[in-house]
Amino acid sequence: MAPYTLYYLSACKGFTGRSYGLMLMLEHGQVEYECLTPDKLPEGTPCFAPPMMKFPDGRIMSQTQAIAQELGRQLGLVPSGSCESILAMQAVLDATDIFSECMKNKTNMDEFGNGRLQKWLLHVERMFKKTGGGFVAGAALSYADFSMYLSYSLVRMFPAAKLSEKYPLTDAWMAKMDLLPCVARIKATGVPLMPAPPPKQGASALNTFLVAKAQVDKGVADFIEKELKITDVGTFANRWGPDNFQSGMQDDIVAKLPPFSANVNAVSARLQVARLRTAWLLAQEAGAK
Repeated sequence: MAPYTLYYLSACKGFTGRSYGLMLMLEHGQVEYECLTPDKLPEGTPCFAPPMMKFPDGRIMSQTQAIAQELGRQLGLVPSGSCESILAMQAVLDATDIFSECMKNKTNMDEFGNGRLQKWLLHVERMFKKTGGGFVAGAALSYADFSMYLSYSLVRMFPAAKLSEKYPLTDAWMAKMDLLPCVARIKATGVPLMPAPPPKQGASALNTFLVAKAQVDKGVADFIEKELKITDVGTFANRWGPDNFQSGMQDDIVAKLPPFSANVNAVSARLQVARLRTAWLLAQEAGAK
């Protein structure tokens, strides 16, 4: 059994995710380690979510940055000065926030990338300027660099980041990190940082019918598909009857969907009700054939 065991999703074979910085530290320290799935964790271990790590003395812990600090201590990757040590502790928590916010905004790249992300990037750039040593916590490579490198590997996926244009100190640090042998070894495995996104599902038959045949707003069609769980024309035709389809279109759909819900008597809302009425009648005719 290897001295170090890293427990993570897919045993780090499908993607490295939050375990990436820890793997880099293990590779940099040239220590023997193995990656296992979380279900291989000894029963009763008080750890909530991966990554978790078992150390050579048998101790097991979770929380990425707590592991990074302890692993850094064991591998000689802890800053020597008190000021540098405090900065490193702050930096890894900053890195966690950056990573989490990037993950939450993967589908909101432009707005987040040009907004809040820029505040984070400026903060980190100022940190490099203050330390002046070229690494996160000063002149020496530390566990904080590997934690921040994980987050910035995700930052790179945002087109608005533009490190080389706006943040030269951070860009120079990333270039140094990119050249570390441990980074090259992990990249050589071909395992990506994040799992591939699931294939996009095409619009349902009803969604296409509503938009193409009755010119219903795409947002309204999506609401019917996702919230009301109606995906075929026949079910849509039978959901309401002649006596309640008018109120059904307004109360079940338009009144619950912004911006139409703000005023169901507004022209835009009434237009959607009218188009849904047309769609319902077309669906009725299709079912009668």
